[in-house]
Amino acid sequence: MSSLQSSGAWTGQSDRYCRLRSLIPSLLGVFLLAVVGLGGWCDGASAASEDAGRAIFQRAFQNRYVDEADLPGYEAEVSVTYDRQIYQGRVRVNPNYRVELFNLVREDVRNFAREQLDEVNAQHAPTSFETLHGDASFSLVDTDLSGAFAIEERGPNIDATYRI
Repeated sequence: MSSLQSSGAWTGQSDRYCRLRSLIPSLLGVFLLAVVGLGGWCDGASAASEDAGRAIFQRAFQNRYVDEADLPGYEAEVSVTYDRQIYQGRVRVNPNYRVELFNLVREDVRNFAREQLDEVNAQHAPTSFETLHGDASFSLVDTDLSGAFAIEERGPNIDATYRI
């Protein structure tokens, strides 16, 4: 199992903003989009269509945390667990969301960390739903006992399942 953790602060931002952004989630190879406040928004029994899956996912997308447009970038320490070994390094995410990794000597570890950070950055970048997901189809697969929706996204560059 592989995972990535990072901690750090945004350059030039308030303490509140630094604390918010330094809560980059621990990733276990799969990035799940989690959103609060959708309970009761859609009746699972009547929402078994692609339109309902797209509508629920788009609502979650619009309610996610998004970075400010003038993001100055940030630097953080990063710990990567890869092949049961822990690797320490540093990451810099530039204002254009380009990821730079330092002190991670193994190329496969750097590639893994970059992929995971790119996923986080893609979710936090101020980008429209249509730009990222416009070509995809969505299906509402299930609603569990807690009221969370399982939604599948299928498209040219993605094959993913989300629990919202």
